[in-house]
Amino acid sequence: MADLDLYGLGDVELSVRTTAALSRAFPGASLEQISRRSDADLARVGLSRKSVTEFRAVCAEVAADDAPGSTYQARVKAWILKCFNGEILADAEERGDRFLEEVFELLQALGYDEKRVGRLLRYVYDRPPGEPAQEVGGVMVTLAGLCACHGLDMHRDGETELARVWTKIDVIREKQAQKPKGSPLPVPV
Repeated sequence: MADLDLYGLGDVELSVRTTAALSRAFPGASLEQISRRSDADLARVGLSRKSVTEFRAVCAEVAADDAPGSTYQARVKAWILKCFNGEILADAEERGDRFLEEVFELLQALGYDEKRVGRLLRYVYDRPPGEPAQEVGGVMVTLAGLCACHGLDMHRDGETELARVWTKIDVIREKQAQKPKGSPLPVPV
């Protein structure tokens, strides 16, 4: 825990005060163990919301950098924490809205007929919900098949997009700030 103040993430660094507070509150705990604590636990230590967000961003970046062969998902999580915060990452409705937006944008770019969307929407929501882990697998399998059909490389294109969004953090933060609260739409209409 003593080395925590050595970690930095761009312009985000853990202060000596933050490090000391965490060390006192969680003696002997590792960075990874502390990062699994809830925001409420970290706030009880006396950390401000900004300090909690910075701590989570540093933890994610350290984990992504230190993990041999870190996964794409871990690297995306680190980007979300750096660009936004843990609250945005944990907002399931927001994550679902952004995922659905990207699905529609991909289908539109591929020339998919938008009239088919409503029919499929009714078909899915008229049935009982599936198991999330199995549905994630289904998303991955069908995305791979769609990419193969159109001559796209989902891994290369995903890496390219992740590299691109790392360079646009300020623009993306500004867009997020302009987003209507509670709306699934990313811009005011």
